[in-house]
Amino acid sequence: MRHGCLTTVVVLFMMGICFFAGKLILDQIGLEMHHQDTIVKEQKEASTTAEEGTEETVQSETKQEGAGKERFYYEQLSKEEQKVYDKLLQGMEASSEKIRISYLDSDDINKIYKWILKDHPEIFWCDSSYRSVSYQGLTSYVIIKPEYIFDQEERNEKQREIDAEVDACLMGIDASASDYEKILYVYEYLVNSVDYEEGSEYNQTIYSIFVKKRSVCAGYAKAAQYLLNKLDVFCAYVTGTIRDSQVSHGWNLVRCEGDYYYVDPTWGDPSFQSGENEDIDNINYDYMCCNDEELFKTHKPEGDVSLPACTEMDWNYYVVNHMYYTQVDEDGLLQAMKDTIFTKEKSTTFKFASNSLYTQAREVLFDDLIRQAARILGNRYGVRQVKYSYLDDEERNKIVIYWNYK
Repeated sequence: MRHGCLTTVVVLFMMGICFFAGKLILDQIGLEMHHQDTIVKEQKEASTTAEEGTEETVQSETKQEGAGKERFYYEQLSKEEQKVYDKLLQGMEASSEKIRISYLDSDDINKIYKWILKDHPEIFWCDSSYRSVSYQGLTSYVIIKPEYIFDQEERNEKQREIDAEVDACLMGIDASASDYEKILYVYEYLVNSVDYEEGSEYNQTIYSIFVKKRSVCAGYAKAAQYLLNKLDVFCAYVTGTIRDSQVSHGWNLVRCEGDYYYVDPTWGDPSFQSGENEDIDNINYDYMCCNDEELFKTHKPEGDVSLPACTEMDWNYYVVNHMYYTQVDEDGLLQAMKDTIFTKEKSTTFKFASNSLYTQAREVLFDDLIRQAARILGNRYGVRQVKYSYLDDEERNKIVIYWNYK
């Protein structure tokens, strides 16, 4: 199976005869990502009488209306678990040293704690680890001791830094823009302004994205969630693994114009297409509003949460930009290449609806159509020796031609 094979071709124009020389540059797209939150628990069981006081029912101040304020994981909890969620959230927002909650099984507490952090990317000061002490007696309860990355003074200072960067970012998108325009804006903002770096500081938080400008998948996905929430677009943080491996990864679920899609800004980074090849600097849009079928070729969500079906393609990036093909029309394929050449765009992208269409199109493209387009480029710009590269990705049914106008 061809997977992200990048080849460079040189076309020489001499006395009407074309000569081709090919060189294999890249065998496989680099797919690098990070590792999701690991909850650390130190639980002590003690038999004692209940401490004075009773449990309170607390509603967090962060519960607000609007698509951007929906709490995806909260809604999947039972009423009793939601009460614990609210109590924990209130304590974490206040950076409380100890939070008393109703007695629950340690696995349930672990799930709730993890889901709070997934619903609330703004809680950048709280680590994914905590300690717990369980008390059993006339009244059973649990004391949770969260681990905090920053103290209150540091938190306030870093919040101001985040706010400044976020405000500057959001100035670039009109509040009246469509869901799709907002999602695309955030996707491109993260790819263009942040470098993926293993081991980067605070890389499980939005602080690493907005201030440090270096992060891993958790940072990218939480930052996308944070920005889209502010733009009143539903966005949830989803975790799982890279399919056929145990490598952990994080991405996003969004609702665009009423339908659900997946977005993975981490894999939008050009480095995942080209590895160390400097000729390819295009953003990868494979994961800009894709459906289940496309995402699940490479991503496998965790099984502890119910995800909505993502079956539509109307707002897929390639569909919106007329790069998605449901039939093979040789004249249409050639015209697409001519259009990008006449406007001196870096590349021409063909995304096919099925593997059979990809196979059929690949044959006609590499048989003669690409060479025809190369001759058109040479004649139009007076280039005697035309160079182009192509990305041949059978797994994603995609072919991209990268043009060199020099």
